[in-house]
Amino acid sequence: MRKVFVSVALLMLAIAGTMQAQNVNLGSDAIEIPLIWNDVPPINSNPPKPKIPHLMPCVYLNGYTLYVGERFVGFTLELVQDECVCYQHSILLGEETIYLPESLTGDFTIRFFDVDGNVYVGLLSFDYLD
Repeated sequence: MRKVFVSVALLMLAIAGTMQAQNVNLGSDAIEIPLIWNDVPPINSNPPKPKIPHLMPCVYLNGYTLYVGERFVGFTLELVQDECVCYQHSILLGEETIYLPESLTGDFTIRFFDVDGNVYVGLLSFDYLD
């Protein structure tokens, strides 16, 4: 029984390790956009607290190309500047790369949100391109 448990545990670790790998060639100039996660529960509900740490997705920017991976399928991307939504995009199945308009300049709050209340937020700057 112990051998079965150890085999299953090793298999789960191997699968979890491959889930983080990205097959996209990001280029040497790509920078990672750190994100934080906010779970907005529905009104009048008490959702249970997660018992395991939340796995944060990785988002990379290379010029005006945003690499989001598979984790954001079904999410909406927003770029917000001075409390105004400047760009919005719904991420579809199979879409891992988003080409942002080259007219964007300055600093933005980047938000990914879905219908379940999951929100990932980070800061994005295009000033390094000047």
